Amino acid sequence: VGQAPNRAAPMAEAPGEAEGRRGGITAALANSRTLKPFFSSTFSDFTDEREHLTKHVFPQFIKMCEEKSCMFSPIDLRWGITSEQSTAGQVINICLNACENSRPFFITCLGERYGWQRGPPPGEEGHDELYQRTLEEGKRNFPWIADYEDRAVTELEIMQDFLHDAENGRPVDTTHMHVYFRKPRPEHARDRRMVDGESVVDEECGAKLEALKERLRQSPVAPIEYDTVEELGEYVLDDLTAMLKGVVAAQQLANSNVAEGGYVAVDTERESHEFFGAKI
Repeated sequence: VGQAPNRAAPMAEAPGEAEGRRGGITAALANSRTLKPFFSSTFSDFTDEREHLTKHVFPQFIKMCEEKSCMFSPIDLRWGITSEQSTAGQVINICLNACENSRPFFITCLGERYGWQRGPPPGEEGHDELYQRTLEEGKRNFPWIADYEDRAVTELEIMQDFLHDAENGRPVDTTHMHVYFRKPRPEHARDRRMVDGESVVDEECGAKLEALKERLRQSPVAPIEYDTVEELGEYVLDDLTAMLKGVVAAQQLANSNVAEGGYVAVDTERESHEFFGAKI
């Protein structure tokens, strides 16, 4: 993987400057020296991206972490949800808990599929009863999703990590949260539905996906477009490196008693630049 294409790094205020901030590299997280970003996307149409990251990008980054005595433990739920858990309606609970536990690190890719959703409301043709059961279970731990029952799992993951807070005016540190849009191609999979026994492109899903992408364009996390898995790999390695720099810088500050027991504050311009992993 080579040098990532030049791009401006969005700057953010230091974690802890706002009371009740969610996210941010805490002193405890810095001292654990663990990076565990959650990788969010629809599954079947992002196999190539996930495989490229797993086989070509992550091994390089693991070596970088080892040099800094850090641990890298990415969360990829392709193998993390059993059929029994799915049948029991636990998918949303598992996914959103994984998002919560991975904060402040998050990576999501969006392509041409919106993903698994309930479809029409209960009682209407095409309604997914399993997804509805999954929603009901999810609302026990994440009651806010009651207002978003018509949304796909992938959108709920993005909302859980930062978008729901950002859109409701709550502070959330998005320094190490990243959104990638894959440039569309005709051969990319689309959501489909059955009409009179024939499979057709689901235009409603397409509209929901475009609405989500537009909301992300207006969010604190500026989406980056990529064309090939190799290009995505360059971006991800670049952003993972910034995460590592942030953890190392935060631990150095914590160890020097600049901050204790809470969010790590960055005092100088130089330290702030390193902490936020600004990319040239």
